[in-house]
Amino acid sequence: MNEKYNKKYYLLRYTQLVKNKNILLDWQKKMLQFFEESPFSTNKNIKILEFGCGLANFLYVLRRKKYRKTIGLDISRFALKQIKERYKLILICRSDCNIPIKSKSIDVCFVSHVFEHLGKTEFSFLLDEINRIMKPDGLLISSHPVHSLVSTLLIFPYLINLEGDWTHKQKLFAHSLLINIRRKFDLIKYSYDHDALGSNIITYQLSKIFSILGIDDIHNPLFYGNIIISAKPQKKETD
Repeated sequence: MNEKYNKKYYLLRYTQLVKNKNILLDWQKKMLQFFEESPFSTNKNIKILEFGCGLANFLYVLRRKKYRKTIGLDISRFALKQIKERYKLILICRSDCNIPIKSKSIDVCFVSHVFEHLGKTEFSFLLDEINRIMKPDGLLISSHPVHSLVSTLLIFPYLINLEGDWTHKQKLFAHSLLINIRRKFDLIKYSYDHDALGSNIITYQLSKIFSILGIDDIHNPLFYGNIIISAKPQKKETD
């Protein structure tokens, strides 16, 4: 069992969620907006998985909206114990990225602030697993903190990361993150949250230029932010 995501972790990082199951964090509100704008939101019988559900406040909101087929998967036994006492959810505790769900069975998969906790090999494997369990016409909605070139060069030598989360294994950058997701999924849309400059198109174009020059890409040339992505599994060619 991985003890990093214990009671101390949640009390330090997500105090408000421990105390109040009815609230959503900013990026969760954006994920919910993406979902409600999709055709899936009109069907209450869809099967929903949240990989890395944490304290499951997001799934709780979906249950209140009458989506009953919800599954939460997380590594933290502390979190799962907390939500078992709060909600009537199907819960799965895993210590790795193997998802114990049959192939092509999930309509909508949510992944929120998970990829940065994984090494690059684990990240790639998880994308394969999500692709495997999703129905061909399914929907992936994910949210991730992304960092800037400037913050990486000037701040990271002194701090683990801008959010102070000691459990992160990698720094995510917008352009390279989108490239990795595109290897298994077709992007529907994405948007930035907490954008300090308020110029997402410009900063994304800059990120592509930096990538071409061989310099790691950026989300925002000054600060860090959050990216929300919706995508669907790529259709496999058949003979």
